[in-house]
Order: sequence, then C-alpha cells, then structure tokens
Amino acid sequence: MRDFLRGTMGCALQIVLFVAAVSLIGLAADHNFDGVGKLFLVLGILCFCGIAGIRYALGNIFRIR
Repeated sequence: MRDFLRGTMGCALQIVLFVAAVSLIGLAADHNFDGVGKLFLVLGILCFCGIAGIRYALGNIFRIR
C-alpha cells in the first residue's frame, strides 16, 4: 500500500511540476529573457530536472520490489 501511495503521489507531482515548468518557461519568454526572464527560465529547467529525479526514484522503488 505504501508503494502505491508513493507512486500515485510521485505521478501527481510530476504532472504539477510539468505544468509549472511550462508556465515558467512561458513567463520567461514573455519577459524576453531579461533578468527576471532568466530567473523564470532557470526555475523552469529545475522543475524539469525534478521530474527526472522523481521518475528515477519511482524506478528504484519498482526495481527494489
């Protein structure tokens, strides 16, 4: 049951991070990649990295079981 909840929450967090990343990169484009736009771009890229980290962690849970 614990693994099911971890997997479900992991997938939900991946969706939330994807939406956040796309919106942050869109905000960066709206600011023409100036100082604030670069900050939004970096935060968007970090969200995409978070998605990859969650996918890696969920794969480890599957392999361990």
